[in-house]
Amino acid sequence: MEGKSKHFVFIEFESAEVAKIVRVYVIPPEQVHPKIGFNYRHKPLDSVQIELKQHDKERTLEDYKKLVEKIMKHDKKRRKRIEAADIDYEWPQIVVGDIQPTPKKIKFED
Repeated sequence: MEGKSKHFVFIEFESAEVAKIVRVYVIPPEQVHPKIGFNYRHKPLDSVQIELKQHDKERTLEDYKKLVEKIMKHDKKRRKRIEAADIDYEWPQIVVGDIQPTPKKIKFED
């Protein structure tokens, strides 16, 4: 549940006459679920924070290798589509050298 509105509401009126005038749909009291409005204090998930954690996570050397393989695979597909469309285009080659994860912090020596 992402916390988005489902665009419906339940309103309980004191008198049945007012409810019939205002109503869109009237539910008899015996059909009302006992837990309606039970989780009104529910806080939705903060999707931005979840995405930030996923983006900023520490990556291993294997993770970087998978990332480079994925980039190469997408580039290969793109090149095939461009060649299939008979477009003359020269693009720079992707150079894959020694894959080293870059440090997050700069260390200064005294």
